Parts: sequence; C-alpha cells; structure tokens
Amino acid sequence: MNQKSKFVWLTIDTDDINHHPRRYGHPKRTKNKIKNLKEWNPSPRLAISMLKFNEWYFNNTIKHSVTLFVIAEQLESKIFRDWLLELLSASKKGNGEINVGCHGLKHKCWSAWGEDYEEEFKRDLKIACSKISSIVGEFWRPWFRAPGGYIAPWMVKIIKECNLELDTSINPTKLLNRKSGKSNIRNRKWNGWDSVLQSIEEEGIIEREWFTSKFFGIKVPCCGPALHIPFLRKISNRAWYNLLKSYTLASEKEITNLEDDVVTLYWHLLDYSRKNGNWRPPYL
Repeated sequence: MNQKSKFVWLTIDTDDINHHPRRYGHPKRTKNKIKNLKEWNPSPRLAISMLKFNEWYFNNTIKHSVTLFVIAEQLESKIFRDWLLELLSASKKGNGEINVGCHGLKHKCWSAWGEDYEEEFKRDLKIACSKISSIVGEFWRPWFRAPGGYIAPWMVKIIKECNLELDTSINPTKLLNRKSGKSNIRNRKWNGWDSVLQSIEEEGIIEREWFTSKFFGIKVPCCGPALHIPFLRKISNRAWYNLLKSYTLASEKEITNLEDDVVTLYWHLLDYSRKNGNWRPPYL
C-alpha cells in the first residue's frame, strides 16, 4: 500500500434520541428514563436523518462503502426496516457497498452494569444478532460495536460465543477508561483498554479501534460525539482533514485482515439532522 494513503473504514451507528445513555441503559447516567415502547418508531430527528443520509450517499460523486451498526429493536419499526432494506438494495447498483453489523438489542451500556449481567447480555446479544441477520440477509456481517462503546473484558467471551468475528468498540483514550468497566464492584480501578484488547486477542476476534488524535501527547477521541463538542470538534476536524487528504476506502478484505492498517471513522446517523439537515461528515 502507498505509504501516503491509509485504508479508511466508514462506520455509522443508527441510534435514535431514546437510545442515549441519559435516557436508557446506564445504571448512573440514565436520568430521563423512557417507558418501554410497544412499538419503536424513528423520532422526527432520525426520520430527517434517514432522508439526509440518502441524499449524501446517493448524490455524492464519491462512491462510499459504509457499515451501519444497527440496534435490533429498530427493525421492529416498519418505517425504519423499509428504509434500511430499500437502502441496502439500492446500494448494490453502483454507489458503493453498505453492510450491517450489530449494535445491540436496545443499546444497553453493558460494561457499566458489570459481570453479574453476563447471562442477560448473552441472551440479548443472541436475539439481536439473530433478528438483524435474518432481516438484512446477505448484507449482514458478524461485526459488533458495543452500545455507547461500553465494553469490558468479561463481555468478550460472550461476543465470541455469539459467533461475532470482529469488534469495533474501543475508543483507545484514557479519558474514556471508565467505559472498560471494573473487574468487580469493589474495585476502584477501571479495567483499561489494554485489558479489553488482551481479552479480544485471546479469543481470536479482530479489533478495529476508533480513530483518535494526539493533543500535547494525550490521545483524544475524534469520532462520534467528539465531532460536535466545541473543543474536541476543532481537533477532530483537523485530524480528519490530515487523514483524508490521501486515503483508500477499506473493503471487507482489508477490514478483516489485521495485517492491513485500517483507520476506523465513526459517526451517528442522527448527525445528519444537524445544521437544519445540512451536516455532512468532514471531508467526505
């Protein structure tokens, strides 16, 4: 590979407003709890984002290969399911390739709950993988992103048992070590990303960490919410610019080959509703 060019993997999480940890799924952060909905449907913001994503994807002169990490409960909505299936079908006609990975059943932040919840995590993950794969068919990929990036070493064995071959949950900055969980509730220290990565390697799972940048020698996040937080936004935009001056979109072959240097970029489908529907991922 040309040393001036990086393989770049584009990934998008399809979370809606109600999936944010402040509304659901975190033992401490969830304050504005939502009621269990009999039928989930996209919020007005997500509905706009779905349309705006289509505009970006199909009207862009650059062919994009994108992986969508979908929350299984979203597929219970005919509105969302029809949009996704039409998108996947249309993507085969030359605009690039879209495939689908698993982002959990309902977006619960598992590492924050602890190892006592491993049976519940296993049950939910099996249901999620089965539901997503059965609906999207050939577009399914056995790839996982932990909801909110909350992944702990105890979760890795279960990920393997669910036949998932690749994980892309690690945001390798000490600023977010808390998302790696604790070895037990009495332990005051977080597991740390090195511990999570070691467990992943021991289980023979491929790991694709999120893109970060260094600021005065400290790794800082550059994906997801970091694209919108005022201070981090400037760092992220500069880092994306430097990365994307020369890049090659990663194919499935590169994504699943650890010998290839692949940089993982990630943002949210919901982002497309920002700036009155005019937001686009930087430099793409």
